[in-house]
Amino acid sequence: MVDSEKEQSDDEFITPEETNPDGNPSQDQIDAQIKAAEDAASTVSEASEIIKSQEEAYATRRSEEEDRWEAQEAKRAELDEITAKRLETLASTVLDAAEVANRSAGTATSSHKALLSSIKTIQKAAGIGNLRSTIVVSITTALLFATAGLFGLVIYQMNNKIDQLDLMMVNLSTKSAEVKNSLSTVENLSSEIGEIKSGFDLIKKSQITINEKMGELITVTKNDKTEQVKLVQAQTKEATKEGAESVKKMLESVKKLEDGIKKKFELQEKAINSQKKIIASLNKKINSYGGDLKENLKEANKKADELAIAASELTKVRDEIQALITLQQRRYLEAIKAAVPDQKNKQMIKYPGKVSTKNADNEQTVN
Repeated sequence: MVDSEKEQSDDEFITPEETNPDGNPSQDQIDAQIKAAEDAASTVSEASEIIKSQEEAYATRRSEEEDRWEAQEAKRAELDEITAKRLETLASTVLDAAEVANRSAGTATSSHKALLSSIKTIQKAAGIGNLRSTIVVSITTALLFATAGLFGLVIYQMNNKIDQLDLMMVNLSTKSAEVKNSLSTVENLSSEIGEIKSGFDLIKKSQITINEKMGELITVTKNDKTEQVKLVQAQTKEATKEGAESVKKMLESVKKLEDGIKKKFELQEKAINSQKKIIASLNKKINSYGGDLKENLKEANKKADELAIAASELTKVRDEIQALITLQQRRYLEAIKAAVPDQKNKQMIKYPGKVSTKNADNEQTVN
């Protein structure tokens, strides 16, 4: 194909013969044809040289390509051998991995079963702990409500007793005020008695003066027994009568005062005795209330101690449940962690097995 293309290109340089109208070619035409023939010969020789050089280059290239192809074929054979060996090793490793996967799947299923069983046991323990805690909490709440009710009753009774004590104190204050009033009346009576004593002193002084005057009159009557003396005696008798009557009146008033004082003292003694009785009863009631309060406080303290003990037991039970849960979780995690290395240690080391030559030939043909 290349030679035909070159000939066609060379034919393009050859011009057709220019015919003369006379039929004979001229000298110029002949010279031109000779030059064209020479040029065509030179071009043909150049083309042949070019073709030879191209053929030589093509032959060298072909030999190089053949050498390359042989080298590639050798490399390909080596690579096929290497890949066959790698496939053998991969097959053995895949088999080992499959065995390990099967073992790990078995351990996973066993660990899953153990996990489910441990979860069930934990749930049962948690349910039992919750029931116990709810029972204990309900009991403690009932005890707390009972103690609160008892405290309320005790406080109500205490309030009632305090109100009674307040009333008693009010009565005592009123009676003490009455006693103070009676004491003020006694003081008034004592002042009146002092005034009466001063009146008696004045009467004594008047009687002394009267007796002196009577003595003087008696002396005068002994010397003169006249009518004037009689008048004086009559006047003295009247004065003595008036003094005696005034003294009687004073004595009667004193007796009346003494009777009133006695009555007032009797009333005050009665009031004081009644107050003493009331105070004694109040002391008894206070002592009884104090004993009741002490007993109630002792009972309340006992119940508070019982509640504290129950609360401590509740905290202990809760701590034990939490400790059990944490222990089970740790054991489960330790079992899971210990399962994998144990199985790895139990696995035997397997070297890659030999693959048959038929399988290798089949793989090479496939490639």
